[in-house]
Amino acid sequence: MKYHHASEINSVAGDYLNVHIESNGLDREDESRDAADANKLSSIEKAYTTMLSELGEDVDREGLLRTPLRAAKAMQFLTNGYKETTQDILNDAIFDEPQRDSDCQGHRFVLSL
Repeated sequence: MKYHHASEINSVAGDYLNVHIESNGLDREDESRDAADANKLSSIEKAYTTMLSELGEDVDREGLLRTPLRAAKAMQFLTNGYKETTQDILNDAIFDEPQRDSDCQGHRFVLSL
């Protein structure tokens, strides 16, 4: 079985993303964001390859060929919230709610639902 590094796959994935984006009518901003993410993924993969190599691992052995790419994808997934804003997450779902009954007991407020 032949494995490929992200840099080799990026061109194929980029072509797929361009066709997919154009067919769905998404704007150019999404397209450039996807291209930037693909470039970052390749850079992160190279960094993981370097780390494994510096730790003394043979990065060309079968069990490690795809590990840098998997680790890079995992890191992008785990940190994707850094790019999101509250507006992206809430999607105008914020609304005013009148104050409900509250009762002060000592110095603690207890709100009834």
